[in-house]
Amino acid sequence: MLPSRSRSPRASRFKIRCSVSVLHPQLVADRQWLLVLRLQESSILGPQSPSQSKEQVDPICLYPRNSFAIRVAINLTAMLFPDLAGRVVAIRERIAAAVERGGHGQQVSIVAVTKTHGPEAVTAAYAAGIQDVGENRVQEALSKMPDVEVPVKWHLIGHLQRNKVKALESFDLFHALDSVRLADAIDRFGRDRGKPVDVLVQVNPAREETKGGFDLEEVSSVAERLAAMSGLRVTGAMTIARLEADETELRETFASVRETGKRLAAAGHPATQLSMGMSGDFEIALEEGATIVRLGTILFGAREQ
Repeated sequence: MLPSRSRSPRASRFKIRCSVSVLHPQLVADRQWLLVLRLQESSILGPQSPSQSKEQVDPICLYPRNSFAIRVAINLTAMLFPDLAGRVVAIRERIAAAVERGGHGQQVSIVAVTKTHGPEAVTAAYAAGIQDVGENRVQEALSKMPDVEVPVKWHLIGHLQRNKVKALESFDLFHALDSVRLADAIDRFGRDRGKPVDVLVQVNPAREETKGGFDLEEVSSVAERLAAMSGLRVTGAMTIARLEADETELRETFASVRETGKRLAAAGHPATQLSMGMSGDFEIALEEGATIVRLGTILFGAREQ
């Protein structure tokens, strides 16, 4: 997002005006915005190479990696999602109300799902107060990370192939431990690096063939087996409810995952997290005890296919 490049004040002023014009036309007339950016140019920008033209300058890459640069990037990026801060406030109010209705009294984290969106979505989420970001695909996430300057926590929420477990080095939490074979691979990786990998056990209450995860009947035996693996740390459970599920089925699904968490804890795991609930069903999940909700569409709008 913000590589350390030298640009002349003159060239950067041109591109700043251009970027503001493109991102949010009404801000062109906002002299305060332009003045704030111009005041910083002479002190943080170096000389420009003769071979560099104004047209070659990326307006988001004008500033070196420093705190001011990050603030500028956040402000400019936020213009791409102008309603995001307000949405986050409204969602937090809905979360609080759902937690109160459910009576479980849990603390809740929002994971902003940024798949198919660029790194600017991550920066915008952070600017709106969300510090956890979820990605479904390893390669998309790894390609996005170098362009993100803000200190978010990265969650891998999608399926992981066993030959890609080393990628977990770049993530804070893996949500989709869905087989013993994958657990074995993660355990080896965690022991090799000298630090256990934090994971959530994925369960599949509806036994959908298109989704991974353990059957509910397997949880107790799997929990015992995982307890012997020093290379991973089971911090809770995760599920994805059926898209067509009605409220009754949703409640049964989420309640069963809550019970899964209890079984994991009984086997000695520090299983306090329940990752369940997405944009269309997160309030029901919260009423049933969810501690992590994975939200994408409700934050950023419909994704490109």
